[in-house]
Amino acid sequence: MLSGYKLLNRLLPRVDIDVEHSSDLFYQINRPRLATFGDSFPCKINRVSKWSTAALVLHTFTVSAKELPPGAMNIPAAIRHYSRVELDLSTDAELVALPAEHLESIWMKLLNFATEMLSKGDVP
Repeated sequence: MLSGYKLLNRLLPRVDIDVEHSSDLFYQINRPRLATFGDSFPCKINRVSKWSTAALVLHTFTVSAKELPPGAMNIPAAIRHYSRVELDLSTDAELVALPAEHLESIWMKLLNFATEMLSKGDVP
């Protein structure tokens, strides 16, 4: 898990992860931002991110008619460690309707925020 936590340490600069002595990290935060579309349409954009690590363990199983010593049938072959992020970007729930003329620019702003979060991590 060390490699996953090291990456999260870089992407979550305000969270101090003890890489050597930590496990089962799950960090969630909303960092809303105000965006303006056109000359007069301000809109709060919720930027929820959920950060965690995962391990994928591949096993080799031995099947034999003979009795094998304990543990000989299930051998971990490889362990891969990953960092994971889930993004949930949305406009303010208090908005009744989004103006049709701004839908494309709102979509592009959501994509830009997602790209920023994936490349820079948890930034206000």
